[in-house]
Amino acid sequence: MSGFIAQALQDDTVRKSSAEYIYQNLASEKKEIVYYDKSGHLILWSKASKQVIDDVRVFLQSCNQ
Repeated sequence: MSGFIAQALQDDTVRKSSAEYIYQNLASEKKEIVYYDKSGHLILWSKASKQVIDDVRVFLQSCNQ
C-alpha cells in the first residue's frame, strides 16, 4: 500500500499536524506528504489544483516502477 498526503497550508478544517500524524503512522514504505501554499480545505478548487494533480500523477507513476 502506498500513501500520498496533500495538505493545504491555509486549510481551516484540517490542521497541518493531522497530516503529519497520518504520514508518521501510515504503515507504508512508499509514502509522501506535500504541502501546498495558496490553498484551503477545498484543495482541488484552489490555485494549487493543477500542481496537486500533477504531483499525484507523478507519485502514482513512481508506485508502478
